[in-house]
Amino acid sequence: MLPPLGSRDLRALLVFFGGVLALFVFFAAGAYVGRWPRPRAGEAPQTAAPARADAELYLVEVAAFETQEKADDMVQQLRRQYISVRASYEPADRLFHVYAGPYPADEANTVATELRQLGAQTVVVKPFAPKPPPT
Repeated sequence: MLPPLGSRDLRALLVFFGGVLALFVFFAAGAYVGRWPRPRAGEAPQTAAPARADAELYLVEVAAFETQEKADDMVQQLRRQYISVRASYEPADRLFHVYAGPYPADEANTVATELRQLGAQTVVVKPFAPKPPPT
């Protein structure tokens, strides 16, 4: 049988479990932060530049798919490099289009060129027309 715990032993036990809890919190935070995308070596991280109000914006259409799953897979692949990638369903042609942007004209052309170099074959730069807010 174990002898009863004194106040000194209880304090030591609390310090031990507090330390274990603190280590778990640091580990969990590190695992969460480790999932963030990292820029490639020698490449500056992409930051969204504020668009001028008078500048025309363009979308870069990367591809169009018949299923949402394929479009979502493409979005996940491209999100590693382009944070503004999204899939959108177009009822007119019943396809899921994958877009990057909107960007100013020169940046949209640069992104389109990069995507073509990565192997995307149907890259098109289109004018961006924001949807009006619902009334």
